[in-house]
Amino acid sequence: MKWLVIIIVLGTVGVIGFTQMEYVRCDGKFVRPGATKTEVLERCGEPINRESSQRERVPLGGPRVNYEGQYVLREAPEQSIQVMTFSEDWTYNMGDKIFILTFTGESEQDNLDEEPTLQLKKIEKL
Repeated sequence: MKWLVIIIVLGTVGVIGFTQMEYVRCDGKFVRPGATKTEVLERCGEPINRESSQRERVPLGGPRVNYEGQYVLREAPEQSIQVMTFSEDWTYNMGDKIFILTFTGESEQDNLDEEPTLQLKKIEKL
């Protein structure tokens, strides 16, 4: 019985540890969350697939839903700014390992013409 519990615990920890990771190793070089796209390209090369997405949000002065389900404006509408949130998923196939690296970043309405700096936020192993 004791061995069964130990095997179940180790199996559970193993599954959790291999689905979301703290770093990935590319050709002997480590890539951790916080790395830029340039750093990942230098260490891991080009991904086999890239998927981009963006969404708009208004952090101040925009509409929100109160506890009664009614739309109301926030307290400081004059401070309302548009913020675009950008996200990219890069897929790498390292032989027996397939990784998805997720980069995220934001840009305010004044800087929407510039490409935002995206940083690595999540590493998943498939």
